[in-house]
Amino acid sequence: MPTGETVTIEVNGMVCAFCAQGIAKNLTNHPSVNDANVDLENKKVTISLLKNQQISTATITTIINDAGYSVNKISYE
Repeated sequence: MPTGETVTIEVNGMVCAFCAQGIAKNLTNHPSVNDANVDLENKKVTISLLKNQQISTATITTIINDAGYSVNKISYE
């Protein structure tokens, strides 16, 4: 499982503030996620993880897909 304190997700289909709010809420509901920031203009979501926590690409993809969107790319920093 990839590790990193910050994860950047490129999301397809995110076009409005309502979309962004829903994705951020779904991601922050995950127990490993501390915060989610959405850059609607660039269609990116950056999440910060709690200390010593991890989240898999499969989990992130499932959360985004369940919200009705798709993932272009996930990068861990």
